[in-house]
Amino acid sequence: MSTTIVVVITRSAMSAAAALTLKLGRALAEDGWRVRLVDAPSAALSAAAPPRPPEEERRLWGAESTPSQRGVLTLSPALRDDHGDRLRYVLGRPWAPGPPELVLALAGDERGLGALLGVCDGALAIDDEDEREALAPLLAAAPIRLGAGPDEVPAVLAARLLRALGLTHPEAAARARQGALDAEHDLAWEGFGELWDTDPEAAQSFFWGSLATQDGPASAAVAALGVIHDRAPTELDVLGPVLGVCVQKLGASGPHPLAERVWRVAAAIEARATGPLPLRVQIDLLDAGLRYAWTLRDAGDPDFEPLLRALEDRLLRLDASTTRPTDNLRLAVALGNLASLTGELGHLAWARRCIELAEPSQPALAERYGVLVLTRFAATGQDPSLWDELVAHARGRVGPEPARAHHLMAVAFAHRGDRATALSHLGEACVYDRRRLLAAFCDPDLAPLFVGAGRADYRFRVSGPEGS
Repeated sequence: MSTTIVVVITRSAMSAAAALTLKLGRALAEDGWRVRLVDAPSAALSAAAPPRPPEEERRLWGAESTPSQRGVLTLSPALRDDHGDRLRYVLGRPWAPGPPELVLALAGDERGLGALLGVCDGALAIDDEDEREALAPLLAAAPIRLGAGPDEVPAVLAARLLRALGLTHPEAAARARQGALDAEHDLAWEGFGELWDTDPEAAQSFFWGSLATQDGPASAAVAALGVIHDRAPTELDVLGPVLGVCVQKLGASGPHPLAERVWRVAAAIEARATGPLPLRVQIDLLDAGLRYAWTLRDAGDPDFEPLLRALEDRLLRLDASTTRPTDNLRLAVALGNLASLTGELGHLAWARRCIELAEPSQPALAERYGVLVLTRFAATGQDPSLWDELVAHARGRVGPEPARAHHLMAVAFAHRGDRATALSHLGEACVYDRRRLLAAFCDPDLAPLFVGAGRADYRFRVSGPEGS
């Protein structure tokens, strides 16, 4: 990968904007980029200056910096009449273990910035309000422009900068992990594909250790599914579990932009099968179809109805009574997802029976899956007593699992329209486990709680006239 040079435009090398530049360089380095942060003050424009001593580098990076830090603060380049090619060579010259992939060049006056603009690939203007007018002419001359303020979060700014420059991460694993959005699906495919072609076993370990986790991006997981299906279409013992992960990452309610991709792979697996598929794969396949059917319905596609009915008929024909307990639980979840799509409660008894079959050998899993399935059916909105049942169950779990119990009660009261009580339980959950706050923002079952948040009347709408 060739070196990309970005000139950072800020009037004062001692300003808060310059401090943000240092933090930006460190954020990029910690993400795995080989970064060089170049300081070119006006005093160094006529002659080369020695690299900064290690003590100063550590001070500028921060106290936690270590010798293994991949980003460095190094040279102040000499600028002469022939500065163009020479400066680019100096900025991108090799250093162990290789040349930098990204150079952030910071200068303190117009002369230095003008020289750097002559060789840069892009420009980042970090401005204070009173500096904006003076920076405008310099930024106008830059090939790529990206504005920022000194209060911008370095990690967010780093992502914006890389996106504006069109840079992809040099490491295949990082590219696979970067596919957090549907628009980056091709990037994730490329990264995981490179991993698989190099070492399939290492690629599988990466999938289960990174992409399959709760925080792993759905797009990267689905890209991995496509790569594995493309490279090893008959290895069902590898494909089946990956398919199951991807189906669960699609969620249970609402259309998903990746649903069609997962369904196409699932249908191809079934079409290629020479005999009956394992029950777990059949369940995941049909559940993938349900998620795709939801997407068709929201798009007004007439194929929605026949697909839904065919999937429902096949799902109800499955018999999990003599199979593994985990298959019973997975079938119960699929029935709950069917209820979320159709708004019908007719299969609740069957789903409960599946949970009961698994309970003797898997009591802890049966309890958790039972709550999940109950929430799915209750969310259809046709039987408020199901939310009462969830509240009663959650109250019985306050002793052993207080954070989870209060979170469940927050979900139930939010759907019942009692947002004041829901917020109270969410607060209690956060007292026991502060991570529950972030989980709440990511939990679709708590979406009713945040409707109208940010509006001036939200407190009144939640608490009533008293505004407690």
